Amino acid sequence: MRGVVLSGVFSITWFLALFVLLPVGMAGEGGATVRIGWKFVVATAAAVVALGVFYGLIQLGLLDI
Repeated sequence: MRGVVLSGVFSITWFLALFVLLPVGMAGEGGATVRIGWKFVVATAAAVVALGVFYGLIQLGLLDI
């Protein structure tokens, strides 16, 4: 059950970080290059950090799942 919860937390935080990052760097209609690969990497890093914090809180006993 813990693995399901942790994968759910990772998925939710990854999509949330991606949707926050998608409009970054969009400078109107004229010739803006969207670096989607870099946004995937940053979203993954943010999700890993959030998952680490969440897992740490579980291990410390501050959260019970």
